[in-house]
Amino acid sequence: MRIHRITLTNYRGVDYAEVTFDESGVTVIEGDNEAGKTSLVEALELLLDKRFLDRSDARRVTAVKPVHHDADPEVEAEISTGPYRFVFAKRWARKGTTTLDISAPQREQLTGDEAHERVQEILSETLDTELLKALQVRQGTHLALPSFADTNLGAALDTAAGDIGENDSHEGIWQAITAERDKYWTPTGKRKAVLTESQQRVNDAEADVASLTQQLAEIEADTERTARLATDAERLQELLAQAEKARDGCQQQVSAAEGVEEEFSRCEAEWRRLETEAERAQAEQQARADLVGEEERCRLRTAELAEQAEQAAPALAAALRHHKEANAAHTAAQKCFEQTRKSSALADRDREHLRQIIEARQLGARHERVIAAQEQMDAANAVLEAIHLDDDDIERIDAAQRAVIQARAAANAGSATVTATGLSDLEVTIDGVAVHLNEGDEQVTDVVDSAEVIVPGSLRITVTAGNESRQLGSELFKAEAELRALCDEAGVAHLAEAREALARRHTASRECDQARTDIERDLDDLTVDVLANKASRLAARVAAYPDERESDAPPAVRS
Repeated sequence: MRIHRITLTNYRGVDYAEVTFDESGVTVIEGDNEAGKTSLVEALELLLDKRFLDRSDARRVTAVKPVHHDADPEVEAEISTGPYRFVFAKRWARKGTTTLDISAPQREQLTGDEAHERVQEILSETLDTELLKALQVRQGTHLALPSFADTNLGAALDTAAGDIGENDSHEGIWQAITAERDKYWTPTGKRKAVLTESQQRVNDAEADVASLTQQLAEIEADTERTARLATDAERLQELLAQAEKARDGCQQQVSAAEGVEEEFSRCEAEWRRLETEAERAQAEQQARADLVGEEERCRLRTAELAEQAEQAAPALAAALRHHKEANAAHTAAQKCFEQTRKSSALADRDREHLRQIIEARQLGARHERVIAAQEQMDAANAVLEAIHLDDDDIERIDAAQRAVIQARAAANAGSATVTATGLSDLEVTIDGVAVHLNEGDEQVTDVVDSAEVIVPGSLRITVTAGNESRQLGSELFKAEAELRALCDEAGVAHLAEAREALARRHTASRECDQARTDIERDLDDLTVDVLANKASRLAARVAAYPDERESDAPPAVRS
């Protein structure tokens, strides 16, 4: 058998842990004390032990439940044994679960006791379970050699080990092993001081080795860097000599270039001075020519303007008069425009007032519709809360009533009939019910079980039905009791009332849906309170507008 994976959930102090084992070799699980190493072995044993079903309340099962929170322990393992490979999982609880998923040699999926029994069959077929139990040693238990009580197992082990003489004994070896272990570990598995000190010395030595190794690496790196720097220094000396020769040649060229540059700068400055003087002389000459031409044009323009002034004098006088009249007309038009602007602004405010009136009415109507729809929805919800019937309840009551009718028909068909005929006016008692018979009257009674007819002071007649009739009567009684129970549970007296109540429930449901649709449509993106406040504020603005209106003129538009 090989364990590929084991997972623990809510197991003792382990909330969740999963360990995956290598496909070959031996896997050693290492961890701190109380980390759950022993729990893995214990959990595998509980999972595979045929005594601990998922609903078991044995002490070993209850002992693995976590104490820090209320949860059920779960174990899952992926195992291969013989030709089989499967995933087996259990959760121990009052409603525990067991699942088995076999992937080889063919696919199988089982749950519950069938899964548990199938795993036991696989283990019995492919595994020596007694040997597995004999080789298991758990921490915290008495440390001793495994017990080989099974004679077949012991014989097989003896055969595999070879012949052993009468004087051969391994007790001394075992005692030596135990003594050596006791030097370093306590009986409960805790480290002793000598082991801790040895481990500390090993850690210190390892730290010293690491430090010396690092120092050696640094020295070797420094040596390599020194050799590299020496090579770089020689190369840089050669480059420095070459650079100095190139620098001397460049300095001679720079000195010659500086002399040429100074001569060029002097010639360039002289050329710019002469160019500036030439431009200034040309500008002055052009300015003098422009002044001569401007003087001639001014003389001609003056004569022309004088002639035009003489001709425009009458028109100027007329223009002055027209200007005065236009100013007066402009002033009057300005006053008319201001009055019109005020009238237009007042008309705009009146139109806004009318719009607010319409909007206030619309908001008020929306609010009233919302309130009415809410009342309708509350009434419909009250009906829905009062009536808990559905179509299935109606079908059950209808079926029960049909059963009563059929049982009553069968009982009446197979029952005896007692007919009492009055030969004179008298009082009789039929099954404890007083009946008055006039002369010639008949009283017919079906006898399902038994019936008693008493003529007071004269006669008692008892009629008893047969066994078949009593059986039919018992079935009728059960059918009627079932019908009464269903009606009482539904809060109705009979089938017709149940159907009427269901119809009222359907109507109320439709009314509730319609009211909800109306509310959503009228509220849009508002709430009831926001809609009411908005309508109230708008109505207040509409009511206050007549007092705030600044004109006595009637409004241009009326509400």
